[in-house]
Amino acid sequence: MLRSLDTVGVYSVKELILSRDVMETSSPALSVAIGVLAVLLGMTGFGVYQAFGPPSKGLDDPFDDHDD
Repeated sequence: MLRSLDTVGVYSVKELILSRDVMETSSPALSVAIGVLAVLLGMTGFGVYQAFGPPSKGLDDPFDDHDD
């Protein structure tokens, strides 16, 4: 039991060191790319919500308005 606790502690320290190293060596371009991706996904989700969610009840279909 004590041995498994030691290995868990070692892995968590290694993971912390690895994540710190990754954050220190990441380029600013990666941060910008992640930011742009987050904004794009957010806007897409908002658009889907507006098109199919509760706000879509107030939308009109322009093709139904003009019966030719």
